[in-house]
Amino acid sequence: MKESKIKKLMYLVVTTWGVLLLLFYGANIIFPFLFSFFSSLVLLPIVTILEKWGINRLFSALIVVLTITLTFLVVTYYVGIEGFHLVENFTTEEAEGESKMRQVLDDTTERISNNLSISDKQIKTGIKSILSSSKGVLLYIFNSMTNMLAFLSIMPIYLFFMLYYRSNLIHFMKSIPGNESNKVKVEVVRKIKKMTQKYLQGLVFVIMVVSVLNSISLLAFGLDYAIFIGFVTGVMTIIPYIGIFFGALIPVILALVTKDAIFYPIGIFCSYLFVQFIEGNFITPKIVGESINLNPLVIILGMIVFGAVGGIIGMIVCIPSLASFKIILDHSSRFKHFSILMSHKIK
Repeated sequence: MKESKIKKLMYLVVTTWGVLLLLFYGANIIFPFLFSFFSSLVLLPIVTILEKWGINRLFSALIVVLTITLTFLVVTYYVGIEGFHLVENFTTEEAEGESKMRQVLDDTTERISNNLSISDKQIKTGIKSILSSSKGVLLYIFNSMTNMLAFLSIMPIYLFFMLYYRSNLIHFMKSIPGNESNKVKVEVVRKIKKMTQKYLQGLVFVIMVVSVLNSISLLAFGLDYAIFIGFVTGVMTIIPYIGIFFGALIPVILALVTKDAIFYPIGIFCSYLFVQFIEGNFITPKIVGESINLNPLVIILGMIVFGAVGGIIGMIVCIPSLASFKIILDHSSRFKHFSILMSHKIK
């Protein structure tokens, strides 16, 4: 009995390390594949509609993939061009506005020093450190987005074959040996598809709402590139809990450099906090939260692991991957108890 438990423990340790090593060394293949898989589940209803209209499966999948690819390229071009102009103008503003920034820095330092009894030297050192790193922060954010776009370049090929050969997935699930019946295995696929569709559709809605709210806020403060920055920071909502805070760095830094009063960056930051409050407490739980039923601790740990291994795209696929894994555990007679640890609400 004792020897059997040791073998099971060794098997668990070896399996865990094997999965981690596979994720680490195969991230460039695995994460685009996962993203394509979940995307194909969302696009499947469109392909099905085209097939009902009399278009065969090959051309239905091809039409959907080409449409998505062209849309993706247009958005990429817009983001790239606007991002380049933003960084270029920011650099110019930073060079030309040195005297203005020095005046703003002095005024801000004096106010903070009088109100909080902090020495001028400490305040100036902190603010200058933020401003000196601001250009690097912007460049890092846009470079990360560029790398992610390159990371996803193989997606159209994955998407096409997943949509075209989708029936193979059901046959594959049925052929997996185990105690569960074929009916249960098909039910797992159905629930994963339903969960993914509800989650990603809800996520798109959340991104649109947050983008609009951010854009309105930035327009109200008179910030340049308000709509573009609002869209970019809205997309960063896909990273739970921390995405919108990192997104707020972009407009706050720009306001520090281009505006002549400290009111603007503080006001923008407060408006982002308000949007985060609305999104985190009302929009996301209602639209997205009900479809995944994952413990926040599991999400945070997953984001750390997936983010460390796969970067931004790893964070994107983290939640649907964990939710899919939980659905599999829910229908497993042997490992069902582990799904309780992952659940937000125990049914």
